Amino acid sequence: MATDGNYFGIQIESDELHGRLGKGIPKSSFMLITGDDSAGKSILTQRLIYSFITEGNSVTLLSTELTTGEFINQMESLKYSVVESMLNEKLLFIPMFPRLGHTIPRSDFLERVMGSEELFNSDVIILDTLSNIISERYTPEDYFKFISFLKKLTAKGKLVILTADQKFVDQKLLTVLQSTCDIHFELIITQVGAGLKRFIKVKRFKGGLKQVGELIGFRVEPGVGFVIEISGVA
Repeated sequence: MATDGNYFGIQIESDELHGRLGKGIPKSSFMLITGDDSAGKSILTQRLIYSFITEGNSVTLLSTELTTGEFINQMESLKYSVVESMLNEKLLFIPMFPRLGHTIPRSDFLERVMGSEELFNSDVIILDTLSNIISERYTPEDYFKFISFLKKLTAKGKLVILTADQKFVDQKLLTVLQSTCDIHFELIITQVGAGLKRFIKVKRFKGGLKQVGELIGFRVEPGVGFVIEISGVA
């Protein structure tokens, strides 16, 4: 567990991510997780969610990709049981596009999110994934208002996490997000030998308890969950 009240502990028995990330995520932080499709953004987010609720923190997850049933099934397949936390409202799951089969950005999405105060009472607020809900009509001023809103949340001691596929986010917005976030993980898939490997590339990590590794290999095993790879990149 984190040894300081200013940090969210992320320790679980099944992997070593807690130690590799400096034994705690600083509170009052804005975290950005970027990566291509299938790089592992949602899986990493689900791993973090499980550890947050295990440590007794409350979480709100706004998902643009999963229905409630799909989310529960994915978590259960990884041995990250969340049903009890959802029933006692420690975990609030909000499916943004339930059962549509595909996502259609709403022109007023950001305004609706910022106007839903009840969504932001949790210790941790997660939006997975930003790239599915950005409308073409948004202006730099809209982006500034949204980022300012997120910063107001972190000023209250909350952790805000956004995930995004950088190929489908306006580059000006992405640049601003990267320059204003406190923590930035870029998930990458690379050829290593005869197979593909996934890595967390730590591009920024402000305020860590201990030094954080720059490159963390991982894989996902059904029935086991998120597994840290011992070997590095050749």
